[in-house]
Amino acid sequence: MSTESSKEEQRDDETASQNDLETHEVHSSRINLFNCLFMRFAKQDEIDVGEQLQEDDEEIRPPQYKHLIAIHAGKPKGELENWFIINEKGVKRLSLSEQVLENAIRKCGKYITRFTQHNLLRVYPKATRIYSSNYDPFVGWTHGAQMVAFNMQGYGKHLQIMQGMFRANGGCGYVKKPKFLLSKEGFDPTVPLPVKKILVVKIYSGEGWHLDFPNTHFDPYSPPDFFVKVGIAGVDADKAKGETEAVENSWLPEWNEEFKFELTVPELAILMIEVLEKDKYGKHDFGGRTCFPISELRTGIRAVPLHDRRGVKYRNSRLLMKLNLYPSKDAVPEDVRILFQEYSQDGNMSIDGLHKFLNEYQGEKNATKEISRAIFISLKHFNIFRLEAFYQYLLSDLNTPLSPSCNARHDMTAPLAHYFLYTGHNWYLTENQTSSEGSVESIKKALQKGARVIELDLWPSKNNKVVVFHGRTLNGSAELLECLLAIKEFAFRTSEYPVVITFEDHLPADLQAMVGEMVTKTFGGMLFRPARDIPSPQSLKKKVLISTKPPKDDLETQNSKSPQKSKKSPKEEQWDDEKTASKTDLETYDKVHLE
Repeated sequence: MSTESSKEEQRDDETASQNDLETHEVHSSRINLFNCLFMRFAKQDEIDVGEQLQEDDEEIRPPQYKHLIAIHAGKPKGELENWFIINEKGVKRLSLSEQVLENAIRKCGKYITRFTQHNLLRVYPKATRIYSSNYDPFVGWTHGAQMVAFNMQGYGKHLQIMQGMFRANGGCGYVKKPKFLLSKEGFDPTVPLPVKKILVVKIYSGEGWHLDFPNTHFDPYSPPDFFVKVGIAGVDADKAKGETEAVENSWLPEWNEEFKFELTVPELAILMIEVLEKDKYGKHDFGGRTCFPISELRTGIRAVPLHDRRGVKYRNSRLLMKLNLYPSKDAVPEDVRILFQEYSQDGNMSIDGLHKFLNEYQGEKNATKEISRAIFISLKHFNIFRLEAFYQYLLSDLNTPLSPSCNARHDMTAPLAHYFLYTGHNWYLTENQTSSEGSVESIKKALQKGARVIELDLWPSKNNKVVVFHGRTLNGSAELLECLLAIKEFAFRTSEYPVVITFEDHLPADLQAMVGEMVTKTFGGMLFRPARDIPSPQSLKKKVLISTKPPKDDLETQNSKSPQKSKKSPKEEQWDDEKTASKTDLETYDKVHLE
C-alpha cells in the first residue's frame, strides 16, 4: 500500500507542477509585463496616516525602525552548510523557497534540524505557483521548520493537510514540536523506524448530503454513488491510502469497511478522509473532505464533519466512523449495536450508562455526569435514550474526533523555536499570485482561522507612501495602515498567543522610519521589543513581534566591525534573500517558456 501511495503521490505532484506550467502559457502576456510594472500601485487613500492612529498612543515616541525588529531575518551566507550555523548572538529567521530547502535537505538535512532547535526557518512557495497551489508541508515540518508558509487563496490536498495540522492544540495556531525534533541526536525522516502505533479506521455510514446539495448535483437522473477514500499523510514510510466500494443510488450510504494503518511517526501523521461520488465515464464528483492530526484523535465511534474544497465546513454532511489507535496489532473493533447492549439495560441507556461509556470506552476521563445529562437533554425529542438516540449522539457535533475544547493543551512555556507556527504566504491577496486584489479582509480571515504569522510585502507608492503589494505583478495593493489596524483588531480573537508580522521590505530609509512610527503607534504596549532570546509563547501572550531584515545602514555598521568576508560565488549570490530567489525563479521560467 505504501509503495502504491508513493507513486500516486509523485504523480499528483507532477500533475500539480505541470498545471502550474500550463497556466503560465495562458498568462504569458502578463508575465512579460512583470518587469514593466514595478511602479504600478493601487490608488492611495488621501486621509493622513496620523489621523488614523490612536489618540491615546500619540505621546509614545517611536524608536528607530531597526529597534522594532524582534526577530532578525537573516540570509544565506557562504557554503550551504554555513547557512545553518547556530547563531550564538540571538534568535534569527532564515527564509528559503521550497525548492532551495529540498536541495539543502539532500546535502545537509541533519544541520537543518539542529538549526531549527534554536532559530526559526520559514519556507515559502516557489514563484511559479501563480495560481496559489501549494507544496508538501512535511518537507519543512519533518526538519523542524516552524513557518511553513502556504497560499491560502486556493484549495487542494496540501492545504487541507495544513488546516488539519493546526486543528491540534485547540486551534490556537501553535503546535508543539515532537521531542525527537528537539533532541541532540537529531531526526532523519528517511531512516526506517519501527512501527509505534496502529490506527484502525472503520467507516460505517454517512448522511447529510441531501441537505447540503441539490438533488441533481451529483447525478441528474438517480441518487449518488458515494465512496470514501482514507489515507495517511506524514513521513514517507507512513503514507498509505485505501478506499471503500461505492454504494450505488443512495443519499444514506452504509459501507461498514475497515482499514488499518501502521505508523512509525504518529506524532506528525495526519488522517485524510475524502468522499467522492463515482462517475463511470468521467472525473469523480467531490463530496467532502477533512483531515485530523492523529496525535490528538479521540478514539471510539465519532461523527466526522466534512468540509468543502476550501476548508469550509458543510452544515450537515458527515460520516460515522470508528477510530482506534493501538500499540499492537491485537485489537478488533466492535459495532455500535454491541456497544449499546453492553452499556444499556432492557434496551434503554441511562445517564449512568452513558457516563460509563464516555469514561471507559471513549476514554473521556474528564466527562462528568453533568455532561452526560446535557447530552440526554440535547436529544430529549427521542423521549427515551434507546439505540436510535445513542446512534444520533454518535453522529452529532458533540462526538467529533478532536476535543471540543478551544484551550491550548501543549506545553506553551518552551522557547518559540520549539513550535510549528500557522504561517501564510501573501495572505493579503484574495485569489491568485499574479492578478488578484489586495485586501485586509483576507488578513482578517487568516487570523480568525488561527494564523499566527502574517507576511506583508512593503513597497513605496507613487505619492511616497507605503503599500502592501506583491511586487512586479498585476495584483492590487492594500494600505499598510489598514493592514496593521486589521491585525490589531483580529490578532487575538481566536488565539491569545503571539502574532509574528514578517515584513518583506522594499522601502527607502525615510519610509522605513514612517513604518516604524505606524507600527509603534498602532500596537503600542502590544509590541514586543527586541531581546537577545525570544521568550515562550506563554510569556508572549497578546504580543506582536516584527520580523524583517535590519536596515542597510545597520548591516553596514555590523559588517565594518566584523572581519572581512570572502567574496561570494555566483551560486551563493543566487539565494541571497527571498526577493532574489523569487526573481531568479521568474527569470528562469521566462527563459524556458518564452524564448
